[in-house]
Amino acid sequence: MPEILIKHLKKVHEITYPLPADFGRVDCVLDGLRNCYSLGGTYGFSKSGLKSTLEYIKQNPKLLEETHKFRMLDEDVFTSNVFQSSTKYPVIHIPGIAVNLRTIRWKFKGPHEEVWDSRSTENQLRAFTIHDVKDPDEINTLEQFYYGNENKLREDIVKSS
Repeated sequence: MPEILIKHLKKVHEITYPLPADFGRVDCVLDGLRNCYSLGGTYGFSKSGLKSTLEYIKQNPKLLEETHKFRMLDEDVFTSNVFQSSTKYPVIHIPGIAVNLRTIRWKFKGPHEEVWDSRSTENQLRAFTIHDVKDPDEINTLEQFYYGNENKLREDIVKSS
């Protein structure tokens, strides 16, 4: 949902610029520390956040050898951990950033996200990612839901996001 993504990005930029930012759907690993990270396909960095993260890796190349710690084999955990080490800023959770097409079988420790339901539109209208879309018919269903017959973004989506 690029139209909704742009609105979220503008808001994050307005709130954080010029500070570095790691933002998205947040989950937390309870490993003795509260290690929260931006999750899966629903996260991003500001330009200064990415620059800080990459510079930190460049200055600490052994980080790449220590990926076995704190579930660091997962790229989302790794990037958020390095971001937080380099900037001392926490990850920013964006509520409603994602909707799951199906019920997820694993347990999140972070904020709950809704399961997509065409009858209950409030959360779906703010989301810009929908996870676990694998079948072409599912893509067509979602496109019809968001864009309708005229191939224009639904008016209620424009107002709610």
